[in-house]
Amino acid sequence: MNNWLSTLLTLVSGSAAWEGIKFFYPNISREIKAYKEAHKNLYESIDPILKAADELYGKLISIANEDFSTFTNRGLSNSKDIDLNRKYVYYLFSQFLAQLEYIRMKSQYSSISKIKKGRELLKFIETYESRHF
Repeated sequence: MNNWLSTLLTLVSGSAAWEGIKFFYPNISREIKAYKEAHKNLYESIDPILKAADELYGKLISIANEDFSTFTNRGLSNSKDIDLNRKYVYYLFSQFLAQLEYIRMKSQYSSISKIKKGRELLKFIETYESRHF
């Protein structure tokens, strides 16, 4: 009798566990896919942002080392060189901002906010786009 009760209890608990797994598996699977998609979106988008930021940083450091003489009328008599230099800096800023905007269009920030590095990137973007910056 005890053996029969044990077998019945095992059968019922196993069936209940299996039904529980079947019930929760789609939700768990969906969360795992969303997490993988967030990683994919972030790491596909972060490389162009870093490259644009690095190029912009390098140019700004170069201009700062020259005491902004190539950016203003001091030190250069040719206004065409000054205009080209300014346009190139504007181009670098717009390239950087375009990469940030690309993330917004591609992911709407919802997918990348699920991972820690994505949240840090979003905090940076919010700070960069704020009026106080």
